[in-house]
Amino acid sequence: MKIIVGLGNPGKEYELTRHNVGFMALDFLMKEWRSNQSFYEVGREKNKLYESVEFDWYRDEGRKAERMILLTPQTFMNESGKAVKKCTQYSGNAFDLSSDLIVIHDELDLHLGKMKIETNASSAGHHGVQNIIDLLGTQEFIRFRIGITPEVGIGEKAEDFVLKRFNQQEQTDLENVFGSIVDTLQELLRNDIETARNRYYNSVNG
Repeated sequence: MKIIVGLGNPGKEYELTRHNVGFMALDFLMKEWRSNQSFYEVGREKNKLYESVEFDWYRDEGRKAERMILLTPQTFMNESGKAVKKCTQYSGNAFDLSSDLIVIHDELDLHLGKMKIETNASSAGHHGVQNIIDLLGTQEFIRFRIGITPEVGIGEKAEDFVLKRFNQQEQTDLENVFGSIVDTLQELLRNDIETARNRYYNSVNG
């Protein structure tokens, strides 16, 4: 089983804001999987802490499926760890945080259109990620850090900037990143994170 978490803030007023790029990535991923014959949507869950959509992924015909949970915390960003901890508590003994938990989130230190894949890394000041680390007691999980900062910089306080919406061109640029996430996850499922990460960096670096 894999749990893929997209970080953001719940509520209409936060839709398409920079801090919600994790939610946007999961929306894109769900659309892709619904049109992919290797993935079958099998259920949904909604509670006070999170909403989730579950898929079964079939590596090959006739082989047992692997459960994939797409999780969007319904707490605010700074309390994202509550949702992640709740979900992982019921994941079973076979669930390994270091390889089976994937967190997708915004990154101020990367330009828009860029992505960095990390394992066992500090939060680098991201409050949502830090809360996950604090409540799980470990930073050993996979992170997809999506750049949200224009080349010209932000020109305002970070806490104000992350709540601004993406313009139409920026949303188009982000879809290229989301497409890379779909491809990278597919490689991760078939192999491992190092293989997936190397393939991603080779693709973006020519």
